[in-house]
Amino acid sequence: MIDDNLLNYIRRELTKGVSAELVKNALLENGWDKSDIDGAFLIIQKNNSNRSNNDSGEKLDKLPDVFEIIKDAFLIYKSRFFALIFLQALAIAVSIIYDIVPKSENIIITVFVWVVMIVFLGWFNGALFYTIIEWKNKLSVISALKKSFKKILSFWWLVLLYGVAVALGTMLFVIPGILSFVWFGLVMFVLFAEDIKGIEAMRKSKYYVEGYFWGVFFRVIFILALAFFTGFVSGFITALIPGEIGVYKNLVIDVILILTAPLWGTTYFIIYKSLKILKKGVVFEKNKLSKTKVAAISFFVLLIPFIMAVVFTSLGVAREKARDVKRNFDLSEVQTSLSSYYLQNGRYPSSLSELKSLKEVPVDPKTKEEYDYQFLSSNSFKFCIELESKEEKCITEKSLKAGK
Repeated sequence: MIDDNLLNYIRRELTKGVSAELVKNALLENGWDKSDIDGAFLIIQKNNSNRSNNDSGEKLDKLPDVFEIIKDAFLIYKSRFFALIFLQALAIAVSIIYDIVPKSENIIITVFVWVVMIVFLGWFNGALFYTIIEWKNKLSVISALKKSFKKILSFWWLVLLYGVAVALGTMLFVIPGILSFVWFGLVMFVLFAEDIKGIEAMRKSKYYVEGYFWGVFFRVIFILALAFFTGFVSGFITALIPGEIGVYKNLVIDVILILTAPLWGTTYFIIYKSLKILKKGVVFEKNKLSKTKVAAISFFVLLIPFIMAVVFTSLGVAREKARDVKRNFDLSEVQTSLSSYYLQNGRYPSSLSELKSLKEVPVDPKTKEEYDYQFLSSNSFKFCIELESKEEKCITEKSLKAGK
């Protein structure tokens, strides 16, 4: 019996470059009926010939220039504007809700909320990719969400793989990071367009880029520059908003992001689609990794972020301790200066700038703002510092007299 599992398997294997004969033999060995196999191939061939977004009739002899890429991306963006904007708005809304939800001290609740956010972000972003890829089919938002829900784990696994590859490469003299950034930049389209996951998706992305590295690199850099310029303009616009309505500044930035992010994402699809056409006829050899190797690579990939998290946490703790040492030193220095000033002038200063024994008015090492000094009267004051633990330490004229 011909079903979706059979059809999807054949499509997936053919997309990977496996010959039709090998696919048929593999299905026969697994007990599939020959008539069902032949019927499935006929259905796929018929669908391929009728697909409105089929690339078989398209020919390219070189990678389109960046303006052609943006032009083609804009056509897709305009055609699927409302679907793209709606899905991007959903993704942004998840981040906003996560930011405004009160943070719990309960670790279980915190982890649960974080996982929920991750699931929804992966879900909505996956739907965005499907909407872009199947733009000619006018894939509905509901259909895109249904399809992307099955790929949430695959999406985040690729995000982790890509992030680790770029981060590690950047730490190794930057250049390997740039190579990883360009080689593996098409992984999401490989995942959602070809249903190739994990490390194999990374290899397929690199396969597409090989031979066109510099062309892809300069086009991506130009597109990123435009995206950063858009961000700069949005920042400039929000800077013009009066303080009274400053609460709307983040809203303006979010709206601009919702309107522009799908367009920049679509430019990557045009690059992916163009490279796929240019690579047509070039065999991509699937690298069959053993389960042991896959497990070892997965362990390594998961271990790296854990190690980095431990290192950065340790550095963060060390920085916090260093800042507290500086605050306590400032407290002690101000205390000594206030005592000397009172002995010389018979009163306390109205501001710390009057303390000539201080080289400069001390500031908090984190906020870079002056500490809280309150001049209450000529014989009364209060000076406070706030430690990393949010504990407040204060000195007053009473503590000076008591010698504390």
